[in-house]
Amino acid sequence: MSSSKLPKKLGTRILEALASSIRIEILRLLHEEGPLSYSELMDRLNLDPVKHAGRFAYHLKKIQSANLITLSKEGRKYQLTDLGWKVYELTREIEEYALRVSTRLLVRTSRTTIEEFDRNRIVDSLVKEAQLPQDVAERIARKAEERLLDLRVKYLTAPLIREFVNAILIEEGMEEYRHRLTRLGLPVYDVKKSFQDVGIKSGIVRDVRERAGEAVLREYVLLDVLPRRVADSHLSGYIDIKKPGSWILHPDIILHDIEEILDRYASILTAISEEGKLTLSLACISKFLRDAYHEIREEQILEYFNVYLAPYIAGVKDSEIDDSLSSFLIGLSDLKSTISLGLELGIPDFMEGKRVPGKKIRYGDLYDESYRLLKALLKCYEKLIAFDGFRGRLPRLIVKLRGSLDEEILFHIHKIISLGGEVTFSNLTKTQGITSSEGVWIKPDEGVIECALLRKVWIGGISLNIPRASYESHGRESIFARRLEKICRDAVDSLMARYSVLSSNISANLLPTIFGGVNPYSNFKEYRCSLNLVGLLEAAALVTGSRSFVEDETLEYVWRIISYLDEIMKSIEQEVKARIALSSIADIDASTRLADMDRLYYGKAKEYKDTFRPFYTSGSLLPFDIDISTINRVRIEAEFHRKIEGALAVIPLGEDEADDLEALKDLTLEISENYDLRWYSYGFRFTYCNVCHRWFKGFTDICQECKSSRSLTRYVKIGASYIGEHILPDNMRDVLIRFSGSR
Repeated sequence: MSSSKLPKKLGTRILEALASSIRIEILRLLHEEGPLSYSELMDRLNLDPVKHAGRFAYHLKKIQSANLITLSKEGRKYQLTDLGWKVYELTREIEEYALRVSTRLLVRTSRTTIEEFDRNRIVDSLVKEAQLPQDVAERIARKAEERLLDLRVKYLTAPLIREFVNAILIEEGMEEYRHRLTRLGLPVYDVKKSFQDVGIKSGIVRDVRERAGEAVLREYVLLDVLPRRVADSHLSGYIDIKKPGSWILHPDIILHDIEEILDRYASILTAISEEGKLTLSLACISKFLRDAYHEIREEQILEYFNVYLAPYIAGVKDSEIDDSLSSFLIGLSDLKSTISLGLELGIPDFMEGKRVPGKKIRYGDLYDESYRLLKALLKCYEKLIAFDGFRGRLPRLIVKLRGSLDEEILFHIHKIISLGGEVTFSNLTKTQGITSSEGVWIKPDEGVIECALLRKVWIGGISLNIPRASYESHGRESIFARRLEKICRDAVDSLMARYSVLSSNISANLLPTIFGGVNPYSNFKEYRCSLNLVGLLEAAALVTGSRSFVEDETLEYVWRIISYLDEIMKSIEQEVKARIALSSIADIDASTRLADMDRLYYGKAKEYKDTFRPFYTSGSLLPFDIDISTINRVRIEAEFHRKIEGALAVIPLGEDEADDLEALKDLTLEISENYDLRWYSYGFRFTYCNVCHRWFKGFTDICQECKSSRSLTRYVKIGASYIGEHILPDNMRDVLIRFSGSR
């Protein structure tokens, strides 16, 4: 046999080896994952070891005969040869080239999805936005498609397509039409629509500006900041990045240290009499919150509020305390981001021996002053919440439940709840930690006291689409676990990218109040973040085939999913050297967007129709509209809270239950004494009349005061806040409005 014939025969064997999608998939797996055993390869390919053994062995033999893979003697694992590596790289280049020259162009759209190119979308845009005649629009779209097919890029984007269309319009002498398509971060049409949408949602002009800026930065984040794989994971609905436009500007939550804030104004405070220090201290705190407002995206928490301010009420009359607190609350009501007050019903053990700065007393000596200030604050809150202008705009209250509970104070707290106040309970009878109003939980390291967490920041969370992993696993647990790991890794990579950009912002002194100066208020290196679990119940129901979310089998699989995720995160945390918690924080956008994406991919499947509503569960484990008793709901949510690090269980109330303050107070006492429900809030439905500015518990079609049947807005509790129906996505609104809220 002549040597000149060898390359031809080897080339033939290589081409034969590539003539099967299964054989190419084997090469891909070995290329991406490294050496794999015979059984691991079969598992990855979803092949049955009994039924498909002969077929699989045939494919392996074909690839081996072409010298593309080899079997290691030590580990008995298959791996790519140098030739196999080069051949697979070549097949990828050929596939990409074929995709570019075919009509299957992939487009990254402004709707945060990856879609196949459709010329009709260009036609629709030209007719709708530029008011081009239909026949002219079709001619321009055909010409644009022909040019796009000649592009040598891996991804098309909506802005790039728009640029080509604009160029063709100029060539055709249609400058007026091209002007209507000018891109201002958003197309002109979308900018106009922003004004309408913001108006519908009772926003103001500033919101239009922020929305436009959000759109520009969102494209920047997805196209430039995030690794392409991570951006695609978001676009394809495996993960959800909340408001990516503002995502790179600042952290989400900060835990304020009132002592440190007041220390920064020490020269002012020492120059005033003791009687005036409460008013001035509150003014200093208010100023600091306003300065930090532009540097924190979601929530600023004033921890131990009534304890830290207790030293400043000595000798101050009750009426003066009321005036100072009322002015403070009113002054914060116009801030768009959330301000939360952490309230203590007593003095925490770890603070009793702590010395008050500048005084010869300890906080443990100020129980009466702390109680007096708390009672005055609740009184002011009750008074202000009765005024229409402050509903939903006052700071949220985070009530800490530790040890014995004062029933008089609890009664006032539940009266605020009955009036529609936004109150979160943090049950700390068996643990320590600081909770945000939405249930983000930041816990201290072992052996570290809770107040050491002050001035820490939570940079945010990424939502995981758990049902997607269920669908792609086809009922096989090993594949399900691998899909979960891939989703987690994409989410963690996005968090690491965010940390990197925020670090650059701090280095550039773009966040001067929180992180600037020689002695920064907060140390960004001690940040926390989390992965937010969306659709846990739906994922478990898919795997178990259950149609009930509260069956033992479904819940047991939920606990198993959390166990998988916990093991995955322990491994990832060691790699990235970061503290990443598993949490379940209510996120309307994520629960609807991820469900919409899955409905697009799997909506025709029978199990989808049987199991899924138009949005996934997030926040509370159990859906708000499920038919279950309050105590059983508490029991299940408490079990959930013992397995994760942050959530907020919203306990739905009927109208009568919300008015029965004694019964509601007793329920809180029972939860504290008998259940380890760590983060929870009560919620009911109410209707607000925009004509006479009255509100009524429950949903009504006619205002009970002015008898108007128009301008009524219905509100429901989602997470820590009451949300008007006009804010909710259509599918979620339909379910919420149908739900009666009573058992």
